[in-house]
Amino acid sequence: MTGSKKFYQSKGVMGGLVAVAGAGNGIAPILAIALGSMGYQVTGADAAEILQGVEQIITAGAGLIAVWGRVSASARVER
Repeated sequence: MTGSKKFYQSKGVMGGLVAVAGAGNGIAPILAIALGSMGYQVTGADAAEILQGVEQIITAGAGLIAVWGRVSASARVER
């Protein structure tokens, strides 16, 4: 590795942050209201399941980005 870069330029760091952020909860009621306003009949339980699937996809994708960023790294990360 040669040189260094800021932490926000690191694919590994950004992937990890997105994975952590993708694990958030509490927006199922908002999702139910949004889908309801588009004409879909969605219960809170339905919205929670949809949201859980979306969170899993985001978390998996972000984890892959983090691993790819670490493997392809060419510079050290600095603060």
